[in-house]
Amino acid sequence: VVLLAFLVLTHRNESYMILTNAYRNGLLFLGSLLVFIGIYAIVDFNDFWINFHYIFFDNDLFLLDPNVSIMINMFPSNFFFAVVFGIILLFISMIVLLKILLVLWKHRIERRLV
Repeated sequence: VVLLAFLVLTHRNESYMILTNAYRNGLLFLGSLLVFIGIYAIVDFNDFWINFHYIFFDNDLFLLDPNVSIMINMFPSNFFFAVVFGIILLFISMIVLLKILLVLWKHRIERRLV
């Protein structure tokens, strides 16, 4: 925050363009990461799901036996597949919206600087 305030105070005109480019690069990285995760989940959802749980949980209690677990029978893998893609599409939609707002903001700044 201090570095950001210093940038705005010392380079007032250029700081808006620097921030715009930083936001653009961040959105591009996040969008690319989500596309990669989505492709990985499409190619092999079971492997994706297991690796997701190994990354975020420190035990293997998520490995459920369909003969014993009621939950795995109530919610088959298609349910989780739909949930994962719903979340990915939600985040991609938010990134697209932020990108549109960023372009509008950049045009407003450019008109103000001219």
